Amino acid sequence: HYVIKPFIEQTVLQDLGCFIYDAKSNMVRDVAHYANFAQRDYLHFNLVKPKQSHTYNPLFGDNPDAIANRVHAALYYERNNGETYYQDLAAAFLRNLVGLLMMEIKTLTFQDLLSATQEADTFKTISLFCAKYPNNGYANYFRDVWLGKSPKERRMELSGLVNKLQRFCNSEWSYLLNVRKPDIRMSDIVTKGKVFLFSPNFARYSEDAKALSILAMM
Repeated sequence: HYVIKPFIEQTVLQDLGCFIYDAKSNMVRDVAHYANFAQRDYLHFNLVKPKQSHTYNPLFGDNPDAIANRVHAALYYERNNGETYYQDLAAAFLRNLVGLLMMEIKTLTFQDLLSATQEADTFKTISLFCAKYPNNGYANYFRDVWLGKSPKERRMELSGLVNKLQRFCNSEWSYLLNVRKPDIRMSDIVTKGKVFLFSPNFARYSEDAKALSILAMM
């Protein structure tokens, strides 16, 4: 901290965009003071005190492949050689699901992904989007790979992905992520010179903090 905090303070005072990764959530008061003193726009993502946090949607953006890659890397950050089939399956599924849904939904949320994925019995949302936007590779993928499978097969092959997506939809802090118009937009930190303190709190939310950290840094 004897090196890091002065560096952060100088960056804030110089009116530069600043992303601060606060793994232990122990820089809140200092960074808030620096930003207030310099009269800077200050944004804070905080899992421990969600009511004091700004909203942040890691899926915000307009590049479907980049968004799908972020999601997959965060969900499967521990590569298990014994489950490569399901990990690769999830990567292809997410890439095409994100692309298909973004044909109509400009800003996706984890809730959108979970809702479409867990409809294994009917694939209602995916079938609807395939019918509305039939002439693209995303729709072709689902027609070729998934729509012909039985509900039982879909449930079995997607159960792991559903469980992982639920982490971002059913937690006490998940409402901070599932927003269409987030307070925090990573591109603004640099282009508009904002100060962003990211506090995932590894001590309290170790598994969630790993996944959220990957999302924030990709």
